[in-house]
Amino acid sequence: MELRWRSLRRARPFSAQDAKHTMQEYGVCWMADVLDLALLERLAAEARLRFDELLQAVARRHAAETAGLPEPLHRLSRLPVQTAEVVERDGGRFDCRHGLDELRSLLDSPSKLVESLKRILGPDLAIVSHGQVVALSVNGREAHACADGGDGAQLWHADGPHLFEDQDLPAHAVTIFFPIAEVTAAAGPTEFALGTQKHGHALPEKLAAREGEAPEYVRAVAPAGSAILFDYRTWHRGLPNMQQHESRHMLYLVVARPWWRDDRNHLHTTSIFAEAEEGDGEEEDDDVKDESAAPRGRKRDRE
Repeated sequence: MELRWRSLRRARPFSAQDAKHTMQEYGVCWMADVLDLALLERLAAEARLRFDELLQAVARRHAAETAGLPEPLHRLSRLPVQTAEVVERDGGRFDCRHGLDELRSLLDSPSKLVESLKRILGPDLAIVSHGQVVALSVNGREAHACADGGDGAQLWHADGPHLFEDQDLPAHAVTIFFPIAEVTAAAGPTEFALGTQKHGHALPEKLAAREGEAPEYVRAVAPAGSAILFDYRTWHRGLPNMQQHESRHMLYLVVARPWWRDDRNHLHTTSIFAEAEEGDGEEEDDDVKDESAAPRGRKRDRE
């Protein structure tokens, strides 16, 4: 089937009300100049610092896992990282929740972003989580021996399912990406399958064409300081970062209606720093927190 790509700028709303309609139609929208320069610089510096801290702890864990093994077996022997602060995804990506608390302040003051979120989710907003997703560079993947090699695109996935299988409901949760540097085609942008937050869609490759048209996709090539909002149910994948030296950092907030809880993503409670201090490379059994009986999400890989 022929694939068709739409410019991300065509999913750019001109008002908060437009954002609601854009999200309802496409499951994704884009806003420019959401982070001011001073905030962007602070967050960018902290994002790189916090990821360096995590990567050092991951490297110590890998060293313990592969101690005594010949070099060719290092990649084969190590396990994907699954801890409280960092979860290794496919496609050479690390989902990190370490620091970056200033992200949460973005909802404290009136703004087009906040007004758009209220139009999409309702007047009461709850921050579910915040962090960053880092796509390693070519050199980074080679140096850190990603469990899956990390050279291909991620598998198509949604961050969560529909609440009910027989009803098309408005969004209950939205993920917001904030690039700290320009995301180019070479940097591993996220690719979205438009409209897949609606019922009736299977994997994007098998989307039924509407009125004879092939499905449409958008690659989130976007400038630093912008915001990419997408419905938690929208199918997407991260493309490989082909930059030789530069890892791609994408900050994120997950915002939801106040009654919703995500019990499918980032459930591990063992700290990567505790593991590094123990030096044995073995993970303890995770104690999964017992969330309330609110509607749940389904575990998938974040971009």
